[in-house]
Parts: sequence; structure tokens; C-alpha cells
Amino acid sequence: MSVAEAGAASSIFQILAIVGGLGVPFAAKYWGPTAVAVTVGALWLTVPVGLLLAPQLWWLWSVFGGVAQGGGITVIFIAIIRLARDQASAGKMSATVQGLGYALAAVAPPLVGFVHDASGSWTPALLVILASVLTFFAGTTLSVRKVPKGR
Repeated sequence: MSVAEAGAASSIFQILAIVGGLGVPFAAKYWGPTAVAVTVGALWLTVPVGLLLAPQLWWLWSVFGGVAQGGGITVIFIAIIRLARDQASAGKMSATVQGLGYALAAVAPPLVGFVHDASGSWTPALLVILASVLTFFAGTTLSVRKVPKGR
């Protein structure tokens, strides 16, 4: 991928994250948090799977990944808001989710880079990303099962 293509992919990803962030609350109101979590997880899955199977369609995987990025964090915060008994419990849940999430996010890029450098290929690195996406998919979907549907 050229520098210009990489910049375009990143731009597409970031712009579409806004769509995911704004679209998920609307979708959660009508579909419910579990259906939204499954949809976001499926969109996330297209990124590593798409890059492994059809890397020339990077722009499409950037679109899906961007929507999933904005939507993923939003569905998690919807769950916190709807499950919290009061402001204090919402704060505790939010601190836990953000603390663990950002700690894992800080470790991920060096880990993926190490796997790429050690293997000399993007395939094992993308498999690590696929494993993390599957973990997000399962964890989020299981976590929001008891979240009430929006009004």
C-alpha cells in the first residue's frame, strides 16, 4: 500500500467512525443493544478477514471498520448508561471499561508490530487482530444481552 493509500484508508476509517457513533444510538433504539452489538461485531470481523482474503478492497474494509469503531464504543456506553443503578455505579463501570480497554489498546499496536516483525508477514499479525475482534464480538454481545431496549 502506498503512503497515499494508507492515508486515504485512515481518513475513510476516521470519517466513518462518526457515522457509527451517531448511527448506533438510533439503531439501538429500534433494534436493541444485542442486535446492534452483533452488527458492530460483524462489521469489525470484515476488517481482518477482508484484509486476509481481499486486501485490494482495503477501502471497503476501512468503511466497515470505521463504522464499527465508532459504533463499538457507543454500544458499550449505551449498555453502561442503561445498566447503571445510579451515577456512582455508572462511573465505576465506565472507569473499569475505559481503564481495561485503553490498557489493552496500548498493548495492541506493539504486539501486532512484534508479530509482524517476527514472522515477516502480515498474515500472523492479522490473525492476532482477528482473535482480538472475535474476543470483542463475543464479550460485547454477551455483555449487552440483559440491557433493556431503548425507548
